[in-house]
Amino acid sequence: MALLKFELKKLLASKRLIFTITIIILGILFLIIRNYSLQSYVEREEVIEVESYLEVIYNEIQQYEYVLRLQPDDEDTINLLNESRLLRDTLIDWRSALNEEDWELPLQLENQFLNQLKFYTEIGGMSPISLKQIEKELLFNHYLLDHHIKPEHDQYSLSFPIFFSQTIKLFTNIGAYILLLLVIGDLVTSEYERNSIRLLLTQPINRHKLMFAKYSVAMILYFSMLIITIISTYILGKLFGKSGTFQYPVMIEYKGNFSFITINQYIGQSIILTTFMISVILALIIFYSIIFKNTILMTVALLVTTMIGFIFIDHHDISIISYLNPLQTLIPENSITYQNVMLWYDTIPVQIIFTITLLLLSILILRRTRIGS
Repeated sequence: MALLKFELKKLLASKRLIFTITIIILGILFLIIRNYSLQSYVEREEVIEVESYLEVIYNEIQQYEYVLRLQPDDEDTINLLNESRLLRDTLIDWRSALNEEDWELPLQLENQFLNQLKFYTEIGGMSPISLKQIEKELLFNHYLLDHHIKPEHDQYSLSFPIFFSQTIKLFTNIGAYILLLLVIGDLVTSEYERNSIRLLLTQPINRHKLMFAKYSVAMILYFSMLIITIISTYILGKLFGKSGTFQYPVMIEYKGNFSFITINQYIGQSIILTTFMISVILALIIFYSIIFKNTILMTVALLVTTMIGFIFIDHHDISIISYLNPLQTLIPENSITYQNVMLWYDTIPVQIIFTITLLLLSILILRRTRIGS
């Protein structure tokens, strides 16, 4: 306990901790400002999408009319022309509905267009989007309509739940790793580089307790950053965001089919995956720190290991490597949204075993380290 308090005091005295907290708060403020500044783009985006579809359909209509002037009895072309005109009319209605306050009507018209487009593709027409994308859009829109949930922009929404999800997504997919490496990347190597490790090893303390204190401080820092992120997002989101629901859907691929989880579930699952992933990264940092005794070499080894683990990440094919890869959930978003082969939590037991093994190896190597080495 004394060692843990000592390590915590060293961490709290570090200016990098204050810098990290500042970065988190400024990052969340930047997201809010960005979302507000892009609202005009969000309003135009759907209109631009509809107009791009209209341009494609108008071109198709002109081609069919040209063919029919040459072959007026071509039944296939006549059917395609009739269907393309229906698509044109639906798109015009959809574009007009975007100016209405009723959010359900545009969704209904979009679904009508997508169903018509699906049939149009089946009879030989050219679709501006893939059949898979059509199915995804139809399912998502039906879910929103069935649950009476207003659609929100997935990246630039001012809705508090969506914004909360965006912040957590940024933190769990990349932010936590970078911030943690900046603050405690030299947690162990600094002891070697300043030769303070000699003093520590001459003290009447168990070396495994030293490793436990280092690892515990790093995990405490991670949870502190997570809590600061959540609290800052909550306060700033409530102050500047708009109302919404945490029941908003997130589409995932589950065992070959499209399914839905709520934003609540997504946030919880991503935090859990990141926590176990951080435990692996910290174990690697400590292990490589004891092996190389140098911050730069440790960082290079960590990056190489991470890249190798990333290369073997596979969310689509069954592979023993995927199940045994402790870095399989390096990007939690992919592990949650693609569950065709592995469920989002399948790698956690491997990560626990890997972390414990690395820490035990680190303790073993440290115990065999001579004071003068």
